Amino acid sequence: MKNGDYILVRAPENYPGKKYRGKYCYEHHLVFWSNSGILPGKDEIIHHIDGDKHNNSIMNLKLDNRGLHTSKHQSNRGKQMLEIKCPICGGLFVREKRNTYLKCKSKKFSTCSRKCSGKLSYINKDNINMDKYILRAFKKYN
Repeated sequence: MKNGDYILVRAPENYPGKKYRGKYCYEHHLVFWSNSGILPGKDEIIHHIDGDKHNNSIMNLKLDNRGLHTSKHQSNRGKQMLEIKCPICGGLFVREKRNTYLKCKSKKFSTCSRKCSGKLSYINKDNINMDKYILRAFKKYN
C-alpha cells in the first residue's frame, strides 16, 4: 500500500508510532524504530540519504531536524547543475549553470579550484594556444 511516495505496511501490535486506519504505518518509520528504538518527534523527520523513498534499508535512513531538512531540499530546487571537466587538470566538478563560463572565444573558463584558475590565468596571460585545453573542457551533467 502507498501513501504518496511512501510505502505503508501493517504495523505490529507494539508499534508506538502513528497508525493510519488503525493498522498501517510508514515502512521507513517501522524500519528505523525496529533498529534504533527511536521514532521521530514533531520537529524531526526520517531522511532517505540516497533520495529514493522506496529504499528503506537502515543504512539509507537518518534522523534529521525537520527545518534543516526542508531548507536543504529547497536550496537545490529549480537549479540547473552542470558537471564540468576542468580544462587544466581534467578533474570533474559540479557547478550551478549560472555560475559557469561556457564561452571559449572570450577565453573565460570555469576551473575546479583556485590553483587551476591561477594556472589558467598564467596561460591566458602568455597567450599560449588554448586548443588543447578547450578540447578537455565541458561535459553536461544530467
